[in-house]
Amino acid sequence: MLKTNSLLKVSLLIYPLIAWFLKDILIYSTLMANVCVYLFIWLKKPLGSFIKNGLLIFMGASIWFYYGRWIDPEIGVNFLLAVIPLKFVEQNNERDKLILFFGMILLLGVGMLFEKSLFYFAFVLISLGFLFWALYKDKKSPLKLKSLFSYFLLTAPLTVILFLVFPRALSPFFYRPTPPSQGEVGYTTDVRLNEIEQLSFNSRVVFQAELSQEINPEQLYWRGNTISTTDGWNWSSDYRDRIMALTGKLRAGKGVKQIIKSVTTEDFMFALDRPHTLMWNNLPYSVDAVNSTRPQDRYSRISNYIAFSSLENEYEPDRLSTLDLKVFTGLPRLKRGLKERILRQFKSETPELLIQKIRKHFGKEGFTYSLSPGRVDNFDDFFLNKKIGFCSHFASSLGIILRIHGIPTRLVSGFLGGDYNPYTSIYKVTQNDAHVWVEAYFNNKWSRIDPVAWVAPDRVTLGGGGYVEQVLDLKDRPWMSYFRQFKSTQQWIEQWNVKFYNMIENYDRTSQMDLASSFELDLKQFYSTLPLVILLIGLVSYLWQRPFWRAKKKNIFEKGSKTLVNGLIKLGYEKEMGLNFEMIYAFLKQSESKNKEELTYLINEFEIMVFRDENYESLTEWIKKFNKLI
Repeated sequence: MLKTNSLLKVSLLIYPLIAWFLKDILIYSTLMANVCVYLFIWLKKPLGSFIKNGLLIFMGASIWFYYGRWIDPEIGVNFLLAVIPLKFVEQNNERDKLILFFGMILLLGVGMLFEKSLFYFAFVLISLGFLFWALYKDKKSPLKLKSLFSYFLLTAPLTVILFLVFPRALSPFFYRPTPPSQGEVGYTTDVRLNEIEQLSFNSRVVFQAELSQEINPEQLYWRGNTISTTDGWNWSSDYRDRIMALTGKLRAGKGVKQIIKSVTTEDFMFALDRPHTLMWNNLPYSVDAVNSTRPQDRYSRISNYIAFSSLENEYEPDRLSTLDLKVFTGLPRLKRGLKERILRQFKSETPELLIQKIRKHFGKEGFTYSLSPGRVDNFDDFFLNKKIGFCSHFASSLGIILRIHGIPTRLVSGFLGGDYNPYTSIYKVTQNDAHVWVEAYFNNKWSRIDPVAWVAPDRVTLGGGGYVEQVLDLKDRPWMSYFRQFKSTQQWIEQWNVKFYNMIENYDRTSQMDLASSFELDLKQFYSTLPLVILLIGLVSYLWQRPFWRAKKKNIFEKGSKTLVNGLIKLGYEKEMGLNFEMIYAFLKQSESKNKEELTYLINEFEIMVFRDENYESLTEWIKKFNKLI
């Protein structure tokens, strides 16, 4: 039979809320393991060792199948969310309770790595209070709210001081990119059209970009990496696409400034097209805007950086070399007759006219934008038969046609759009905004061409997230329009989340120096002052607590003494003897009361409470036990 206690009940209530906050990183196997555990709790049956071991093996296999590796912050969270509930059905002794208690605290803390909102922060504080209360209640020593608040007041100043002394360092995790699941909308460095039949929505935030003003939606192209190699339908990046070309011409301060903060782990940094300068660690790096942005390294991931971009659609680099021309016009052996048919169908003297003809063809033939086009095997299947697809289908087909005409072409993978918050001047870019477009080289410059703008202009003007909400949701889930009425309120609340976490996460050594200088101190003086502040806080806390504990001890002594003497009088004890423990023990030894052994134990417990300053808060419970025995 499953044993229940206060800690278990509180944990059963808190755990689903943690899982809800972390729902974006949960995998299905974690949910299945949780359902299994809750089912056994509902049936009030313990888990056998066979089932527990089976769940652990199942989780290990699922994690390897889903992620393809063992070490990753998201993997750790999923494993914790699967393992800790096993302690729900294993409450046999105090050790199990403590493991569950500290496991829940660990889970709450780990959640703060992923869920960065004031709501979750408040939830963590409230949950900690309930966990401590439940632990003390199970120990028959209830923790009063007043005492818990007192402990908080004592520890909060020390926490703040430690935060000020130790600035934020680099993340200790070795990150690896976590690509979207198969069939989810999301950023990828390659275009694999043969593997995808439909895409589901993915609202996971990838990065946030703070700008000085709102940008025209048609210019919100966030550049990631270029993709230069094709097999005639799919596209892949090679070593050339991973080169960050340093031009040596710094133009920091010119163009549109973006303060970017990465939220998830990706292969590249992102910036508005076209970036010319990236800055991190207060050092500027000039980049060649015709290439990819800086590739991310697993062991030195850059999560906060500044970018400067020119929003021009065209960029004039140095002339392409013979090798570059060969790469950007390269095609594999195409299907027989395909090249000749395309050349006959789209005859044109200039690249500009050719692009106009292709655009008219897409409109005339009724090409449609959709996230559920079904399986599209090759270029002809899309161009002649299906005529329906998402950005990658249109970009790939346009790229193939341009290369057939000998025009240097490549694809660019990044994002289009973003949810702008006017209260924070921040664009929040999610995986729903992931996008692929085309770059063609003619007239000695690269030009951006987005065929999706021809067939689905709303996808460009609304962005990926807005397109999902305002176009697709109205078709499939019309009731969602009710919640969009509160978007302004959500954005107003979001600004406080941003301010709070920016204050915490951006506190580095530079911020520490700025704080010290605001008090007209250097760092050495700043560090030497803090120990004095700690001593002062400790002295104030001691002076504040001393009369409180003295008064409490006096009240306990008086209340307990009165209860003890009045109870013993009922058994024949003489009032004139007063509170003399030796005489009380002698009286009980000669007493005929059937509970004299239990009474002797309780009186000894009271003596410890009063004279050894232990466990004052258990007096109420002690009085209840004493009165039951009298």
